[in-house]
Amino acid sequence: HIPRPANCFMIFRAEWLRKSVADPTSEGNGRLKQKDVSKGAAAAWNNLSPTLKQLYKVQAEVIKDEHSKKYPGWTYRP
Repeated sequence: HIPRPANCFMIFRAEWLRKSVADPTSEGNGRLKQKDVSKGAAAAWNNLSPTLKQLYKVQAEVIKDEHSKKYPGWTYRP
């Protein structure tokens, strides 16, 4: 199974989760429900400036290019 390359929101969400779990003031003692994580990350993403969003888009393009080189001819088939 070849995994799909991460998009800009997936990259942001993973980073946001690392920061929120590492924050000692966060609730849940590191045991967050995925639904709550996604809601919090989506709210943070929507409040992010276009400049910062562009940085994540660039990271996603780099990951996508690396994925294309590693798996030439791969297409997503659900």
